[in-house]
Amino acid sequence: MPTLNEAVVQLLISWSDPKALGAGIIALTLVGVIAVLMNQKSNQTASSASAGASATAGAASSSPDPQPMPSTPEQLKQRAESADTSLSSGEGETVAEMLASETFDDTELLSRFVRDADGEEVGETMTVTEDEVVVKQDGEFFAVDPDAIIEKDGNLVLDPNVDWDEARERGEAWREANLDRMQYDEEGLPADD
Repeated sequence: MPTLNEAVVQLLISWSDPKALGAGIIALTLVGVIAVLMNQKSNQTASSASAGASATAGAASSSPDPQPMPSTPEQLKQRAESADTSLSSGEGETVAEMLASETFDDTELLSRFVRDADGEEVGETMTVTEDEVVVKQDGEFFAVDPDAIIEKDGNLVLDPNVDWDEARERGEAWREANLDRMQYDEEGLPADD
């Protein structure tokens, strides 16, 4: 593959020959596209490295970068132990408060990402009731109290002081009661009861 300079020289030399000119334009275009793609990849790598360094340093950002993996309950437990934080700061409205409003449509909370206090994705809401909010994370279900999640700046933010063992038990009970009802026949179609 010619360098960008070689491609430009080839294009200028071949200006008089239409076939060579076409080949030169193609070569120049390919080199340019590859250069752009390599630049984008190096920018993504640099962004990932700086995001990892920021996360390691514990720096907070006003606009969180998307994380490849959501925070696990174990990571959230560790963060809660290392920082005395809760939702008692009075910022935002809890899901319980939103559900208490007669004009609120609870479907607005379905299929929404739930984030931790650092903005990292914890999971996605599956169902919302007066008693619990079920959050799915990597195939597991966690049920937390509606008071444990607030809506802040358009995001659902989870209280870091959640009892994850209890949340996992409640989520598993919800999954067994609500998701394992469907039976399938040998062809993969829903079976008749």
